[in-house]
Amino acid sequence: MARKNEALDVRSTSEGGAPVRRHGGGLRVLDAVLVAGAVVVAVVVAVVVLHMLVGLVWFAIKAVVAIAVIAAVVGLLVRRHR
Repeated sequence: MARKNEALDVRSTSEGGAPVRRHGGGLRVLDAVLVAGAVVVAVVVAVVVLHMLVGLVWFAIKAVVAIAVIAAVVGLLVRRHR
């Protein structure tokens, strides 16, 4: 019978087909560190991409407002000049 932290492996090294015990289970320390690192990198990339998208949208809004103000000023100057 398998102990608490042991699992029966379906692979067999003997010709009789007896299951082989493998020790441990779950994540090892290095695996957990790699997963944590991947999560940190993913969060940083997500924040950078979100910041970039918000910056592009804000730039587009400012550009539209600036063009509208310039068009209004030019329109007023052209009407006044006539």
